[in-house]
Amino acid sequence: MNALSHPYDKIRLNAFNLLVALLGRDALPLARKLLKEPNFEIRCVALRAIAQLGRPGDDLSEALEVLKDPGFFLKGRAAMAISRIASRDDLFILIEMLKDGDSSVREAGGQAIVRLLAEKEEFPELRRMLKDRKRIVRGTAARAIAQVNSSENLPSLWGMLKKHKYEIRRAAAQVIVKIANRDDLPRLLEMLNDRDFGVRKAGVEALGQLGNRDDLPRLLEMLNDHDFGVRKASVEALGQLGNRDDLPQLQELLKDGNRQVKEAAAEAISQIASRDGLPRLQELLKNSNRRVRQAAAKAISQIASRDDLPQIRKMLRDRNGSVREAAVEAFARLRSTDDLPRLQRLLRDRNPFVQGATAKAIIQIASRDDLPTIWAMLEDRDGLVRETAIQAIAQLGNEDDLSRLAEMVASSVLSDYAVAAAKALALLDRKLYCPFPQCNLDNEPYSWGHSVI
Repeated sequence: MNALSHPYDKIRLNAFNLLVALLGRDALPLARKLLKEPNFEIRCVALRAIAQLGRPGDDLSEALEVLKDPGFFLKGRAAMAISRIASRDDLFILIEMLKDGDSSVREAGGQAIVRLLAEKEEFPELRRMLKDRKRIVRGTAARAIAQVNSSENLPSLWGMLKKHKYEIRRAAAQVIVKIANRDDLPRLLEMLNDRDFGVRKAGVEALGQLGNRDDLPRLLEMLNDHDFGVRKASVEALGQLGNRDDLPQLQELLKDGNRQVKEAAAEAISQIASRDGLPRLQELLKNSNRRVRQAAAKAISQIASRDDLPQIRKMLRDRNGSVREAAVEAFARLRSTDDLPRLQRLLRDRNPFVQGATAKAIIQIASRDDLPTIWAMLEDRDGLVRETAIQAIAQLGNEDDLSRLAEMVASSVLSDYAVAAAKALALLDRKLYCPFPQCNLDNEPYSWGHSVI
């Protein structure tokens, strides 16, 4: 606790992180107190802890004060914390957030309102919100109303599609996609002619989920829609329903002016090829279009067996980082211990995404028998190599190994050692909370801290 009053910000930050790991929810009063800290990073970590550890009904007053901060990044974090722990008693606070000048605050407030009202009785204020002058307020109200109606029946949602306000029609369409069935196909096809691109996009998505090859002509028409989101959804649906006969149209879309459409086309080509088996995907690895190669590599990484390891090793020579990353992910999925030395070298790949995937793969593949090699990695000059070794030791080590890590923490203020200590403590007791993004061994997108439970 004395370290919390240390004049060096980094030591105070590491001390708070370790206390959160040890105390869990009991650290919340301290987190609220640290929201008044002058150090920006400490306030951010405190907000992250409140978002992760807080529960509906907790006091929001300190986080609401941070919403007044002029910095958009800190306001965004405070809004996300409020969004996560708000209860139905806080609906009017969330409605006020929809009127904030900062888009991240408005979005967090809208997400919380929709979450709180999903499949519940309709909140009277929603009808008044539909007439608000701010578009995001109207859109949030429409999404919440659509979700409430989804628990009753589809006819009410079809009725919402006839409203003149696009927010209402679009919200209804998004819910219809989730609950419609094949009996609704005629009406879903009508959605493809709607004047609003959001409704057309929802109709295409529903067709991809519920349609069959008889519906392909209509899907192919939608490839020419003027909205790129509709074209992208059409390509994705074609990947689900199409076969080799549809590859020429998809090859043409590799020239589309929108990057997302081109990537979706490459993914659809790979998706169709994967149904023909691994040899067809291996052919695509020779394609001159890098998007096709990386989509094929991703598919190979998901379906390859250990017999395909020689081919996967060749993928490491591809100039495209995404192809190399897919090869690393295949090593991890197949738990190829023979490739650990190769993976250690890949930690120095010029592509940061390959480096990150490699670190995750080493942690997944390594066993206790590899600990001597991993301890040696701590002497490496490269920070990522050291951090990977620390996380592997924290996962694989016994109490003696964790004690050795604790000694490193005691003699250093480096952040990677603090991460290792928190991870080690969390592994000793699965109920403890690890506040660092590095503690998430699944390498999912960073979002306000992770729990190892």
